[in-house]
Formats: sequence, C-alpha cells, structure tokens
Amino acid sequence: MRVLFTNNALVWGGAEKNTLQIMAGLRERCHEAVLACPPWDSMMEPARAQGFPIVSTPFRHKRNPLGIIYTWRAIRQVRPDVVLANGTRTVMSAGLASQLTGTPFAVRAVAEIGPPIPLRIAQLVICLSASMVQFARKYGVSAERIQLIPNSIETDSFCPDPQLRGQTRRELGLSEDHFVLVLVGRIAEGKGHRYAVQALSQVLGRLPSTVLLIVGEGSLEQEVQEQIASLGLESQVKMLGFRADPRPYYAAADIALVPSHWQEAAANVNLGAQAMGLPLIASRDGGLPEYIAEGETGILVPPADAQSLGEAIMFLSESPQRCQAMGRAARRRVMNLYSIEKMIDRYAEVLVELTKAV
Repeated sequence: MRVLFTNNALVWGGAEKNTLQIMAGLRERCHEAVLACPPWDSMMEPARAQGFPIVSTPFRHKRNPLGIIYTWRAIRQVRPDVVLANGTRTVMSAGLASQLTGTPFAVRAVAEIGPPIPLRIAQLVICLSASMVQFARKYGVSAERIQLIPNSIETDSFCPDPQLRGQTRRELGLSEDHFVLVLVGRIAEGKGHRYAVQALSQVLGRLPSTVLLIVGEGSLEQEVQEQIASLGLESQVKMLGFRADPRPYYAAADIALVPSHWQEAAANVNLGAQAMGLPLIASRDGGLPEYIAEGETGILVPPADAQSLGEAIMFLSESPQRCQAMGRAARRRVMNLYSIEKMIDRYAEVLVELTKAV
C-alpha cells in the first residue's frame, strides 16, 4: 500500500511529530509513505532526513484554489492507494483532488476541521478522541466511516530519568528545593499560556520556590513575555524557546500543565509528560479528559480559568508523595493504553481496509 500524506504547517507540533511516527511505522510494515507539503512546511526536513519521498505543494491558505491543483498533481505523480490529510490547511484541497482522481481519501481529525465538506467526502475519518468523533458525527459523518485511534508515545524513550532531572536542573540554575512546572507546546491562541502565567502569580504567595518552564515558540510569544514582565515574574518563568527534545524539561519538572482551551483533540504533550512520570493538570477541554484518569493520574480544571489552575497546582504541591504517586500511575496507564505499536497497527489496518473497500 502506498499512502500520500498531506501536510501544511509552519510550526512543528504534536500532530506533525505523530504523523512522522505513523509514516515510519507504516514503512516498517512494508508499506510506502510519501509526504506532500510546501517547501516551508515544518515536516519537510525531518521527513527528508528519514528518507521519505517528498512532493512539493506550495500553497499557504487552506481555501487557495491552487491547493487543489498542486495536490491533484501530487496524486497524479505518486499514484497512491490512499490519500491521508493531516491538519486543517490541506483537508479541503486533498479531499477535492482525491475526488477528481478517484483516489480513496482519509482525514486525520486532529481538531475541529472547520468547513464540513472534507469530512463528508472522506471515506474514512480517523479521530484521536471521542470528542472528535462527536464533532464528526455532528457534521454528518456516518458511524461506519469513523475510526477512533488515540495518539501514542514511545514509552521506552519517554521514561523517568533521575540523572537527567538533576543535570537539567543544574543547567537551568534550579535546585531540588524548587517546585517546577512545565508547559510544552506552541505559544499560540488556545494553548493557555496566559492562564498558566496568571496561575503562577497566584501560587507564588504560598509557594515562592515555584518556577514555570515554558518550552516552545509561536505567535503569542511576545505577548506572553510582556505579561510575565508586567507581573514581575521574570525570575520565576524560564522561556526556553523551541526544543526538539522536551524530555530534559519533563525530567526536571514536578508537574506538567496542559491549559488548552480550544477543543484540543489529544495534545501529544500530555502523553509525553505522563510517560515521563509526571502528574498532569489539564483543562477539561476537547479530548484531553479522555487521556487522564482524574484524581489518579492528574487533575482536570475548567478551561481558561487561572484561579482553578492555581488551586490545582497548590493542591499537588502540598504533598510530594501525592505528586509522585500520581506520576507513577500516569506512566503505568500510558504504557497500558497508548502503545505506539498498537496505534500504527491500527492505522495500517484501517487504511488497508479502505483501499479494499473503495
């Protein structure tokens, strides 16, 4: 089976990393994976480095009619057995180009896609959470065209590492006396960085040793920096920029935060943090609650609510034993439920079935 993956994202994020893992896993199972993306796409160089064929589709806006032409050309060149669209910018062009060429079309619904047309014309809609299943059903996708395949994480490489914890803390100028929070991901609208910073300002009154690590970059970076300065938190927040490997910062932390408020489908960072043995404080938003056993592996708070986020941080900070027990439970749960091998087996299975059914 030959699969043409379409992507169009300026910023490397969890969806892109996960897509590359799926491509690699399919290749290991003797399938072919080809990437169609623009030259500026964040996946292009990582995919090229892993030896995947790449076809250029140089369009930016998801409603750009040139996207249909470029994707049609890519399909004609690659002649895939199935097209799998990843992300909101390519679903429309990939869907219409697939129809024009008579190629089976699948959508990986990583978030609310927007216009329902791509969902309605897809023969297969892969959802990362039950909340995304409900979204697809709302837009008229029949149950038999939907497959729920949660994200996964490599638990062999994402695992607790006391040595890395000590090393990273020393590099950051932190001691074991500091209570460290970590927030990994794009600094963008809906990711909740502003609420995390506001919550930190509340926590410091009771726990002055608290430090927040922000790992990532994005369109709201300047705004978050200005908020930090206005609250006088420059010494308590470390903005570390984009880091290809977040594991040192998970290892250094005591709690991971995922304060998203934009119908997050899954958030890979929540699995990475839990696999590293961290308890999670996350928003009751989108698919996030499905990845957390509340009270056992983490705490859920209302989205866009800095006060509740701060209260949850203080609750966990009061008992290191509670934090550690939740972290151990989080890793066990991820290992049991979110194996990367199981995820890729499911992708291979449903895509092969699609090629046979159409």
